[in-house]
Amino acid sequence: MKFVVAHTIAFLLALTSFALFIVSFSTPWFFISTEYSTETSSSTALNAAVRVNLTRTEYDVDGFTTELSVGTNSASTRLQNVDWGNEDVMGSVRHVFFIIETFLIIGILFDVILLLIVIALFFRSVQAKVLLFPQKLFRFILFFLAFMAFVGGFVAFFELRAFPDAIDNDTPNCTSGYCSKLTGTDEDKLDTNTIKEVSWGPEAAWYTTLIAFLLSVPLAFIVWLNRIPVITEEEDATGVAL
Repeated sequence: MKFVVAHTIAFLLALTSFALFIVSFSTPWFFISTEYSTETSSSTALNAAVRVNLTRTEYDVDGFTTELSVGTNSASTRLQNVDWGNEDVMGSVRHVFFIIETFLIIGILFDVILLLIVIALFFRSVQAKVLLFPQKLFRFILFFLAFMAFVGGFVAFFELRAFPDAIDNDTPNCTSGYCSKLTGTDEDKLDTNTIKEVSWGPEAAWYTTLIAFLLSVPLAFIVWLNRIPVITEEEDATGVAL
């Protein structure tokens, strides 16, 4: 029963990690928002800020998208949708996301291989065949697969730390805060009534990748320590090992 419990936990960890990697592939990693607002006086609020427009750029492994929202209306207009594969798009930012994509693929690939093996090991007939191999070597292979999934998520997560330097390299004489630090907000008063606020930072994919590679740590130790139970002579070597 101990094998089944530990193996089930390993399966759930691998499945969750895989799902989070997929989410990281399909959601934004970073955003930059520029909002202009104007101060107006009213009977209920003095110098209340009213939004004029908001421009938001979101970066993911496929490229980046810029959208414009005018006024306080939630409706937005897509201004630009750029694919990193476009030959006209070069620079350090594209390089950062190419590295992120590469290591996401590594994480997903090794996670899928491990997940398939873990699913197969629920069946006693598969366990019987696997027992013929040196068990230390077999468990090391599972550990290595989990470790490589960890490496993929680890590098992808921390590579985004290079984003400020990358955008600084792509934007000569950049003085905006996003050229120097990963997350933050800048606010400037352009004239008597107009305020410009720039905010930036990691998006959902950065956090899902963080969780994905952290889940690989207990997964690696479980598949390394968990031993397949020895089959007795009376036991039927078919069916599910539950």
